[in-house]
Amino acid sequence: MGLPTYVLKQEDGSYRLQIWVQPGAKKNEMVGEYQNCLKVKLRAPPVENKANKELKSFLAEKFDLKSRDILLEGGQNSRKKLVSININKTFLENKLSMINWR
Repeated sequence: MGLPTYVLKQEDGSYRLQIWVQPGAKKNEMVGEYQNCLKVKLRAPPVENKANKELKSFLAEKFDLKSRDILLEGGQNSRKKLVSININKTFLENKLSMINWR
């Protein structure tokens, strides 16, 4: 199994995820791919950095990481985010394959 197109491997062994965030949703969930990104719905509103904080927390939970292990590298004020995580490739593939897409 290979990694999806929204996952980019970095030279240092970490991975970058291109994420499209839909804030103000009924619940937090990963719902599939959108515009070459992983689409994530979040309950938090897009104000005062609330959605960014909730995104980090949500991804940490889904990938069994700590929030501090997830770095928001780009898109702080945009729906399209670039997130860096330190994770084993096989573990990442397994976690992504277990997502129940809508």
